[in-house]
Amino acid sequence: MFTFCYALIESLGFRPEEMILEARHEAIKGAIDLLISPFNDATRCAVECKYDQHKLKRDYREYNQRAGKKFKDIFRLALLYSPTMETLFVYLTDRQMANYFRDKKNLMDDFFDLKEGNTCKVDDSNLPQNNYFRSNAGPITPCMVTMLLSRSLFDEHELRVYRVYT
Repeated sequence: MFTFCYALIESLGFRPEEMILEARHEAIKGAIDLLISPFNDATRCAVECKYDQHKLKRDYREYNQRAGKKFKDIFRLALLYSPTMETLFVYLTDRQMANYFRDKKNLMDDFFDLKEGNTCKVDDSNLPQNNYFRSNAGPITPCMVTMLLSRSLFDEHELRVYRVYT
């Protein structure tokens, strides 16, 4: 997270004091990974970041649980979205979870491999119905996601940055 903040400071000119890690917000339970609140009254930005780096057993439940947790963050961001709050989901993963998302039977290949600049709807109709996913995703907040950045990186890692809105 610190490297990400440093990149924002260097590339976009934010100041460290404008970034709040693990920020609380009254609209959701728990904290947001990063809240950027510029002093110049520009639009604020809430960011959730996830990095799946731990090897999984061949237990399909664990894949569904991890995927559900990603969507829990997306749904939390959807609750925060407003004209004055931009909401971003940053996801970095290894080959194992990338393969899970790309598997057609999991219904998430359109989400994971969305082309940059394209948008898809996320709601009850296009998400896995199994209990492992659902119990970890929590309440579903229908929303839209736009792919801002999609990159294949070294060591079979995949980076995705989504804008989340309602």
